[in-house]
Amino acid sequence: MEQPIIDPWESTIKLEYDKLFKYFGIKPFSEIRGEAEKTFGQLNQLLRRGVVFGHRDYDKILEAYRSGEDVALVTGFMPSGKFHLGHKMVADQIIFYQKLGFEIFIVLADIEAYTVRKLDRKKVIEYALYEYVANLIALGLEKSKRLHIYFQSNYDVPYYRLIQMFSRKVTLAELEAIYGKLEPSKIISALTQAADILHPQLEYFGGFKYVLVPVGADQDPHIRLTRDIADRFHAELGLERPASTYHRFITGLDGNKMSSSRPEYAIFLTDPPQ
Repeated sequence: MEQPIIDPWESTIKLEYDKLFKYFGIKPFSEIRGEAEKTFGQLNQLLRRGVVFGHRDYDKILEAYRSGEDVALVTGFMPSGKFHLGHKMVADQIIFYQKLGFEIFIVLADIEAYTVRKLDRKKVIEYALYEYVANLIALGLEKSKRLHIYFQSNYDVPYYRLIQMFSRKVTLAELEAIYGKLEPSKIISALTQAADILHPQLEYFGGFKYVLVPVGADQDPHIRLTRDIADRFHAELGLERPASTYHRFITGLDGNKMSSSRPEYAIFLTDPPQ
């Protein structure tokens, strides 16, 4: 049976979570929850209560943590609007892992918002700073030498070099098998997200570390592409596949995935009480 295609840029997507296990090889987080609790102690409520429902290679993160090896969490936000409850789920996980000692990389995807969402870049940067960074700090994210927050439009040269190198070892047919029909902006976005996830392993950014990426279930296409790219650049750059966890959507007031792109159906952290 042909596997379904998931569009990670679609703001009204509805998923059948069981199909992610069947078609894409995601494993139930429930099978590893006990081991995670033994390793970390008390778990974040999202991990404990089944909101985080799936994973890839989370066992490798647990083993690396127990062994005292360097582990990084990589995640990002596309600042296309205000910060809502769905974003808070990611923020809660970031803060949980920061307290455990993970190195944290947070990308503010201003280029993706500009090219894919067609948003005004100045407005996107304002949202990023005054909504996303401000809310992350208010929720408990702590300033540290092991915290890195960056814009896709303003980062270090080795990161951009990685995007260009990745384009050599993927084909349009492969990308469209994962994402469906693609326009140029989405191809660039997909390769950029792979660089977002994998660049912390480069020597320039501190050398090899295990990488964990907590994402919503609709973002798995990016994870699958990135894992394939890591395999293809293992010999040349020493890249390893990232691990990932998958959390359920918070639904908006219309029953679809909560999204900043549809503000009339979202609940924002800065909404007035009424």
